[in-house]
Amino acid sequence: MNQWFSGLVQTWTHYACWGFGTARLFHLRLFKLELQLYLTQYRLSTCSVL
Repeated sequence: MNQWFSGLVQTWTHYACWGFGTARLFHLRLFKLELQLYLTQYRLSTCSVL
């Protein structure tokens, strides 16, 4: 019983860490994309003013 429980905890921890890492990576990529879009819009608006 104890061994099964410890195995379950290890598996859960592994998936939690993996899920968290994936979510963080995805969030970072999304942030980069938003930043690029923002910079592009900013550049376009600045160029159109000039």
